[in-house]
Amino acid sequence: MTNEALRITLAALVIAGTVTLTGCAAPASRSSKPVVIVQEGTFRSPSGRCVATVTHEDGDRLALHVPGCKAPLSEDLSGMAWISRDRLVFISSSIYGTPGLFLYVCGEDSARTIVGSHSKDSGHYEDVDYFELIRVGVGDNPELVFRYFPDVDSLGPAGTTEGGTVVRVRADGRGLKGLR
Repeated sequence: MTNEALRITLAALVIAGTVTLTGCAAPASRSSKPVVIVQEGTFRSPSGRCVATVTHEDGDRLALHVPGCKAPLSEDLSGMAWISRDRLVFISSSIYGTPGLFLYVCGEDSARTIVGSHSKDSGHYEDVDYFELIRVGVGDNPELVFRYFPDVDSLGPAGTTEGGTVVRVRADGRGLKGLR
C-alpha cells in the first residue's frame, strides 16, 4: 500500500470513528447506544473511571463484580449495560441470585433495585421470577426494555426465552409498563 493510500484509509477510519487499537474499538460518539452485555470479560464505563468484570462461575452462570464491593453485584447475571458515564444497569436471575433489574452507580457499595421480584413460590426459598434485558435506550434516564417471566420454570427449552411479557421502565424506576 502506498503512503497516499494509507493516509486516505486512516483518514476514513478516523472520520468514521472506528479506529481499533490493540483490540479496543473507540465509540463513534458519546451518545452511542448502550450495548447489552451477556458474556465474560472486563467492561469499562463510558467515562473510563469504572470497571465491571463478568466471570463464569459453577453452574454455568455469570457473576458480576465491581471494585470496592466485597460480594458480587449479581451471582446469576442475565444481562448488563453501561448507561450514561458511570451507571450500570443489570438483570439478575432467580436461579442463583436475587431476581430483578438493578442500577449500580460507580463508587457506591451496593446496587439499587429498579424492578424487583413479583412472584413467590412456597416451594422455593427465593423468588422465582426470570428477567432478561433486551434493549437499553440512550440518555441520562434511558428506557430499559426487558422480558419478564413470573416463574423461571416457564422458560422454553434451554437457551430460548421466547414468550414472557415485554416490560418497559425508565432507569429511575418510573414509567413501568407491561407488568402489574
